Amino acid sequence: QLILYLTSRILVGCIQLAAKKGIPPFSWKGLAFTKTYPWAAAGIWGTVMMLFEEYPDVLHPSLRRSMDEIYRYASFDSGKS
Repeated sequence: QLILYLTSRILVGCIQLAAKKGIPPFSWKGLAFTKTYPWAAAGIWGTVMMLFEEYPDVLHPSLRRSMDEIYRYASFDSGKS
């Protein structure tokens, strides 16, 4: 988990460095973090959902178990036992 955390932080740092150095498209004002983050998050979550539905065997076992618990086995009917 530490490696994934560090990878994400390094990636964000490299993108910020590219923006400071004026390297397109990272330097474009329309691609500010607050505007692009929701789209990136939606794309990543959509990819996870697609993999979970179509190819669950390629997901990490802990992610697959969590997704199963949330989307397959959880009871959404709060009014009945």
